[in-house]
Amino acid sequence: MRTSAACAVALLLLPAVARAGPPPADVHELAKALVEIGEERQHEAKALEPMETLLSNLIAIKLSLTDPSAKAKVTAVVHEAFVPVSVRSGDAMVDAYAANFTAQELGGVLSFMRSPTAEVEKANLPLLKAELSAALTGLASNPAVEAEALRVYDGASPAKRELILRILKAQDFEAHTRKGYATLGAIMKTALQQVASKGPTPQPSSLQTADDERGADAYVRLVTAVEKRYYVNHWSEADLSAIAAYLESDAGQAIQTRMPLVKRAVGKSLSDQLVVAIGSLDKSVCAAVTCTQVQRASVTEFTKSMATGIPSIIGAAG
Repeated sequence: MRTSAACAVALLLLPAVARAGPPPADVHELAKALVEIGEERQHEAKALEPMETLLSNLIAIKLSLTDPSAKAKVTAVVHEAFVPVSVRSGDAMVDAYAANFTAQELGGVLSFMRSPTAEVEKANLPLLKAELSAALTGLASNPAVEAEALRVYDGASPAKRELILRILKAQDFEAHTRKGYATLGAIMKTALQQVASKGPTPQPSSLQTADDERGADAYVRLVTAVEKRYYVNHWSEADLSAIAAYLESDAGQAIQTRMPLVKRAVGKSLSDQLVVAIGSLDKSVCAAVTCTQVQRASVTEFTKSMATGIPSIIGAAG
């Protein structure tokens, strides 16, 4: 589930649902239905496309390929290696849902996901992504964007504003957004460490830490303002009421508080699969296109290095 309403993740980690032995068959079937209705395997495959493209291009450079047909072969090999990754990540998500949720909880989530309100949310989500992307582009204009978004929110009816505040509270939206900001920073630092010097990473000074805190505060204010405007402009009071009721329900709260357990399990599966897929690319690539001994050694060194960095990158993202 990729919705801002249905999938906001609270920071509080609750224990997994205690069960003796494997989950009942009905729980597993409900978990499978949830992954399918959320199109999670397709989303995972889409999310991996930038990594596929990057690897294909870098390997082509390592091999000094100029022929388009040879480059296409490398692209096809990398894609074929990545296909099982998203499939198995989906399987891991099914198992994680089944292990950490009851049939009643999963049934409640499915009921919401199959509702007309969820369909509206699915249609509206690209609008939110576009608005956030536009708001986060160009730091100098952020105060003006924030002020305009709050003006729209303040102009909404009291009933609509109350529903929006209920939704944000049920999502623990501020904590979730701060975690997102911190995660983004961690991913950036991890990526830089992969290409920067091999020396120890300098510890941030108190001034840098203060700057980070101010940056986080500004980010949270902007994203919250844009989110409020999004709900005002694109949602009816009836649909907002349905979202608030769902998020405040046992099923809605269970999804939010236990999703970190699911994400952790899926992240581990994704990391393991990517390490294998990327680490073996040298063999499959050089079986598809002609490689000299030197070129193959270069590709092997590159893919092994990339595979080694996967766990830290996935860990930062999760």
